[in-house]
Amino acid sequence: MGTRGTDLHDEFQRAADERYSGRISEKNRGWDSYFLMQHHEGPTRLLDWSDGALMALHFAVRNRADDSEDARVYVLEPDKLNKYLDNLSEIKRFEKTLESLRQETPVV
Repeated sequence: MGTRGTDLHDEFQRAADERYSGRISEKNRGWDSYFLMQHHEGPTRLLDWSDGALMALHFAVRNRADDSEDARVYVLEPDKLNKYLDNLSEIKRFEKTLESLRQETPVV
């Protein structure tokens, strides 16, 4: 999202702070405002996820009468994705780094 998208998100976040004060945690404020923005059909880079094909199709094609681009529904097979990710060397390096950090950091 370029500058326009960032400006739009900032404006939405200001309005959400006024309307939803106390219901959006300060810790997750950024993410919560993106989720809320997407829920109200604002433009975000968030993906809609569903475990039902018909529900995914519904959200992909609703309100698209004036849209010149085709709607898309992608199918993700989690088991195949996990196997693929397990074989990536970057993931293995990250897991080793994460494990060493866990060992170095005492749990309080």
